Amino acid sequence: MSIINIKKDVLEFLHGFYKIDKDDFYSEVLSLFPRACCEYSSRLLARFLIEEKGYDITDILMIKGQSIVDVGQLHLWLNVSGVIVDITSGQFKVAENPIIIDAPSSWHHKTFYELETYSPSLDFKNYVDDFGELTLEKDYLMIVQHTCQNSTFL
Repeated sequence: MSIINIKKDVLEFLHGFYKIDKDDFYSEVLSLFPRACCEYSSRLLARFLIEEKGYDITDILMIKGQSIVDVGQLHLWLNVSGVIVDITSGQFKVAENPIIIDAPSSWHHKTFYELETYSPSLDFKNYVDDFGELTLEKDYLMIVQHTCQNSTFL
């Protein structure tokens, strides 16, 4: 997969994401985007790339990092076919760009220790609200609906 195709697909996902009013997300944490939601938004993006864009799950890794400066600060992003994809880097004042799609990413390398890499889960059944509602699943379907409605923007 070329970096150009990856960028196009990520931007399509983000376009659908931004079409949703922040107050309409079922998972309250997504209303804070890009702050404090790197795990959720990366999981949503990974699933979108696999289910809607036909990426092979083996080509996508979730990367969990720990800040070199502040060991209490964790961050999560994707590695898609060797390309670093971080749609929440904008939460950091020192980030090179608010969205990083690069191979490799010098900012990630000098800012975070990689703690763990793992395959994304496509099942969101563990993400429920106080009433047992599948919040992340509903948010995912809402994003997909908005990307389908606006697929001609590219």
